[in-house]
Amino acid sequence: KLYSTTTDVKSVLSKASKLDQVMNLLDDKMMMKSILSYPVTRRLRTIEPNVYQDGDQIYDPVYLIPVFYHSLGPECVVKCQQFVEKHCLAYCLMALSSRCGLLRAVVYNCLVRFEQHLVSQRFYCKEQLLTMFTLLKQSIKKSNLKLAPIVALFLSKLVDLFTHPESKIYRTITRFLLKQPYIDLVHIPLFGELFHSSTVEYKYERGWILNLLKHGIKDTIDYTLCTKAYVFKTLMAFYDCSLCDDSIKLEILNVFYSTSKIQDMLMSLLFDYGFLLWLQVIVKNCSSESLMLLSRIIQNIGLRLTSIDNQVQLLEFDCLLWLFIRRLKNETTIASSIADNVLSTLMKYQENLKPNQSSLDIKQIKHILICRLIPPIIENITLVHSGKLGITIVGGIGNEHFPTDHGIFIVDKAQLQTNQPLHLGDRLLSISSGDNINDLRFVTHADAKRIIESACRHSNIVTLRVGRARSVETSITPPEAQPKSSLRTANVDRLATHQSEQDNEVMFRAVEESKRLQVIENSKHQGQQRTETVFNGNRRGRFQLD
Repeated sequence: KLYSTTTDVKSVLSKASKLDQVMNLLDDKMMMKSILSYPVTRRLRTIEPNVYQDGDQIYDPVYLIPVFYHSLGPECVVKCQQFVEKHCLAYCLMALSSRCGLLRAVVYNCLVRFEQHLVSQRFYCKEQLLTMFTLLKQSIKKSNLKLAPIVALFLSKLVDLFTHPESKIYRTITRFLLKQPYIDLVHIPLFGELFHSSTVEYKYERGWILNLLKHGIKDTIDYTLCTKAYVFKTLMAFYDCSLCDDSIKLEILNVFYSTSKIQDMLMSLLFDYGFLLWLQVIVKNCSSESLMLLSRIIQNIGLRLTSIDNQVQLLEFDCLLWLFIRRLKNETTIASSIADNVLSTLMKYQENLKPNQSSLDIKQIKHILICRLIPPIIENITLVHSGKLGITIVGGIGNEHFPTDHGIFIVDKAQLQTNQPLHLGDRLLSISSGDNINDLRFVTHADAKRIIESACRHSNIVTLRVGRARSVETSITPPEAQPKSSLRTANVDRLATHQSEQDNEVMFRAVEESKRLQVIENSKHQGQQRTETVFNGNRRGRFQLD
């Protein structure tokens, strides 16, 4: 339950009649915890108190806000400096994000009464507080306006900064307040300036704004503000940047953990941002502390993903689970309880799936993984030709060789010395001749042929930009020795014939190694033409290409 204060002084606090007596009984650390973990769903008039995750460590706003209201009356003597230093003003500002309209109305009256006492007193941060109140009044255009929790927490942190002028971010905040005659309440304040800061204290400023996001995301309106500011795209892109150290990575994961607690926000992350695929990439090289956060995020996803019927999302989550379990096997410093929690999440997730979702076709798994392959190696290959490159291509928009993948692929080539650097299965990204560069990623099959032929006519030296997994030596015989078949069908059928072990293990190995799928370079050999796709495990799957 939410406690009004610590158990041993609860009865004393309820009988206190003066505000200074009330504030002396408040614990500073618990007050800060109450601000960061403020329950926005708490209502002023309730029959029974709700239960919260941190309910035994925070103060109850249903009790504390009315106490402030009656103690700030015009007839009362109020020590404004003590009210600020005890974080009571910051707590009132955070309460402006409450969903209860009656509670917000009481808080607005508390702020009006405090401002009346503040005008007649003198202490070191009075002018800053009056400036903030003026800007806030000019920003609120609607009676009893509900603020976004991120904005409310930002205002609360401003009050704390006013009491610590030695802070590294103090000048940045004061410049922000003096820059305009109001505070923008429909955007995240200073996100771009602090996250992409170029000052000497850029690490501190970046950590400060990420801490604000971590504790401020509590409602769907926060997700709207983050979407406007491209917060999630920025964080996902910055995570793998060389400028991102381990501490910043932890803060980024904490932001996503806070977002994953709310159903609507999590579903939007999964469908709009490719969140599961991003987690699959970072789970392989993350630290032990990051693994703990990832386990909590996976638990939140597993508890909320069973209610949807999207097969692709379910497949991607299965892949993430197996990658995470594989990562735990190689981790010696992480607590065993984390692995137990993830395994229990996996069991509950599979039990809650509908019967038609509980078993996925292994061929469908392999096919989706092959189609989603992103070549990790991109090379520029310069070729000297005599009019034709001697290659056979497939794919293009409207003529996809793989479903949902309109790339241009090489499926055959002549035995010419000039095109030896090209491999079967290479994805053609662009072709250039002279100063002309033509993109081949988003074109139809006919346009791709026309562009390649035009480049060959323009110059006898062309440069192909191709994507592939990695180079492995193999041997290839003449094309007539190989039966013609669909590349996709051959891939799936040949891979399926090598699956004699449990389906779960097969699916895991496909996920782990499919991103390193490769098509093999040419060399002469007698008897047959083949192409091997090598998985770095104990088994190897082979299939033919037409």
